[in-house]
Amino acid sequence: MRCLVLSVENITKVYRKTEKEVRALDGVSLNVNSGEFAAVEGPSGSGKSTLLFAAGSLLAPDDGQILIDGRNPYAMSFDERARFRAERIGFVFQQFHLIPYLTVLENILTPSILLKAENPHESAMQLIERFGLTERIHHVLAELSTGERQRTALARAFINSPSLILADEPTGNLDRENAEIVIRSLVEFADTGGSVLLVTHDAYAVQYATKTLHLENGRVRNN
Repeated sequence: MRCLVLSVENITKVYRKTEKEVRALDGVSLNVNSGEFAAVEGPSGSGKSTLLFAAGSLLAPDDGQILIDGRNPYAMSFDERARFRAERIGFVFQQFHLIPYLTVLENILTPSILLKAENPHESAMQLIERFGLTERIHHVLAELSTGERQRTALARAFINSPSLILADEPTGNLDRENAEIVIRSLVEFADTGGSVLLVTHDAYAVQYATKTLHLENGRVRNN
């Protein structure tokens, strides 16, 4: 039986610059259930990344409510929210957001530090093998190809066995082979009961989603 993992209820985010007001999100609502791969597509500037950051408890909305596994992360203290995020959410970004002076292994392990997880090294080694990174385990960011960087970021997203993966244009910088690895991994995650929210303008990525929504001018419209 599927359960509701991510609930975004009528959220609004407004940026104000001098006298100009930009409504990045304007009453956006969406749900993502367990076992569901949801994609939000739309042009640049439509609010996709703002939506993802808000859903990931990284950017508080001005109005509305976000629940993850039935809990509101924005009602938590900063430290509680950081731990909750590490437990429940894995992130995959177009620009990877890896730490440049850490090795592949160290980057993958970073989310587990906050949780003081048992045997994180064993889990990391399994992910390194899964994503074909064994020969790069002790390499730093500058020594990795673009595809290897994104595969490292994927492994990092999976290290704490989250219930939700949030992916922001994860195939945007990749060739087709590495894009297929990323999308196939997200599909497998959803097929085994996880939840995925992907924001993208990549039609290749969208075709694998079980639910697709279109974001335009800060508003979601069902296709």
